[in-house]
Amino acid sequence: MFHMTFETFWTGMNHIDFLNKEASEGIKTRGYSSSAQIPSDLANPKWFLAVNDIAYSYCPTNRYLYLRKVEDKRPKQTWESYKGKILDELIPEIYKRVHEYSTATALRNLNINEDVRKLLNEIVESYKSNLKPDQLLVVPSETDVDQFFNDLIRLSTYEIGIASSFLNFRVSNLYDINVASEFNVLFPFDFKLKISAPSLGIAGSAEVDFLIRKSIVGEIKSTEWFEFYNIGLAGYALALEADRKMDINLGAVLCPIFTRERTVPIFHSNSNIKIISESWRTMFLLNRNSRIEIVKNGKDPGRPKTNAKCNGCGFQQVCW
Repeated sequence: MFHMTFETFWTGMNHIDFLNKEASEGIKTRGYSSSAQIPSDLANPKWFLAVNDIAYSYCPTNRYLYLRKVEDKRPKQTWESYKGKILDELIPEIYKRVHEYSTATALRNLNINEDVRKLLNEIVESYKSNLKPDQLLVVPSETDVDQFFNDLIRLSTYEIGIASSFLNFRVSNLYDINVASEFNVLFPFDFKLKISAPSLGIAGSAEVDFLIRKSIVGEIKSTEWFEFYNIGLAGYALALEADRKMDINLGAVLCPIFTRERTVPIFHSNSNIKIISESWRTMFLLNRNSRIEIVKNGKDPGRPKTNAKCNGCGFQQVCW
């Protein structure tokens, strides 16, 4: 999470202002505009879908969506989906723990690197001890399990190091400092924001992973990059625009990748701040219409021709 703080500093406010200006000139489709609203023949709340169901296309035929929404089947959790869930929980937890520690500790005792790192290591260990591999669709090897949780510790150490450096820099420059206020200025994040956008055909309350400066939408994804993550950004931007009647131009996908050759994670190059383009917005709305049609018609689209892309799917055994 604190990686995104460095990203905003590296990008620079001048460039962010430039991107916003460019986006304002190029984006025509906004969540609050009539062109984005759900067509009347699909406007039945019983058919509405979550942003993830609309944006992401892990299944080539969308049978995964049919089985969940029409046949009301529940997929079995896979090792990949488990890892994504834990990563999605851990990154906000890192922010929360650093914030709580920094604002409650006297400056003379402030040692984020040591104290918070120990705390987060304990949290990672608790994740590991609570894992029940035999309940997953395919039981991961002990090596894979150890490697994943070691990667989480490396991620925590890296994130804490960035937070400590930024905060210590401000402490070193100010005799009179309000750490709580300074923290909010340095790390202007909001997490798990609820959004209501029924006019777009989005079900219930959508939940954005994070916002930077209340205007840059962000998603947290696991270690494999898919181009359709950008479609998800567009979905959340449109939903925010519909809910708050404000323009959301920019976004980022936080996607850490781990390699044995480095002690820190590598963040996919698409983790940088970028314009949520008109083409991504259009694709989200096209996906929305076609996938709501699947739910409306209730017709099984069938399994893919091969199972080449089915590894990690919770319905793999249902289809194959």
